[in-house]
Amino acid sequence: MLVPFKRKLRILLLKWHRGLGLIAALFAIFLVVTGIPLNHGNDLLLDKTPIPSSLLSWYGIQVEIPQEGFKLGDRWTVSAQQQLFLDSQNIGSCRDQLAGAVATDEGLFIACGRQVYFLTNEGEVIETAELRFAVGSVGSNSGNVYLKLNKQAVNFDLYEFEVGEVVITEDKIKWSIPDFLPSAISDAIADQIIVEDMTWERFLLDLHSGRMFGSWGVWFVDLIGIAILVLAVSGVWLRLARPKAKHH
Repeated sequence: MLVPFKRKLRILLLKWHRGLGLIAALFAIFLVVTGIPLNHGNDLLLDKTPIPSSLLSWYGIQVEIPQEGFKLGDRWTVSAQQQLFLDSQNIGSCRDQLAGAVATDEGLFIACGRQVYFLTNEGEVIETAELRFAVGSVGSNSGNVYLKLNKQAVNFDLYEFEVGEVVITEDKIKWSIPDFLPSAISDAIADQIIVEDMTWERFLLDLHSGRMFGSWGVWFVDLIGIAILVLAVSGVWLRLARPKAKHH
């Protein structure tokens, strides 16, 4: 006797349910893992916390690893990705060219474009200021700090934290020059580089929606959604079409 069509369809759907059910379950776990943090994004500060540089390659962003910096005693100051570092410690922004840095008895002086920083030897920012002109170079002599501003050498008063008088002769000023970074410092800085608009919130949203994997990722999420819909509809049909038990 031929097996009724309804029974064949029921057996086929039951087989498909096992495979699709496993895929749907794994996808549901993925949605929960990425979705719950997003629901509490403000509390977790996901919109303000940048992702580490190791994840930037997922977006095709290649972090430029710094090769040169300015030596400050046994420490280094480096500019990378518009950020200013003391060794691997992020101490501020550096949106222009890093002009130079010198170590004094009172602390560390760093200039980047028009922005100047004065730090303790431990890297704590004591004072910062924005000058009228971009700094061309930074030098020192006998504990005093000098800047090249608009092709002129000037004294910089660390106590008043302002530009002083023009220097007549530069013979005794030792101007800071960049040097090649040790690989350990360069690698450590590369791990600390951040891109401000690449936050954990964006990363999780892109994972959640499939955008992280391009247009194919979005289509894959759509297909899984359709598969879950098919599972739901066919599951209801299988329940309703279930043969009733015969009573004798």
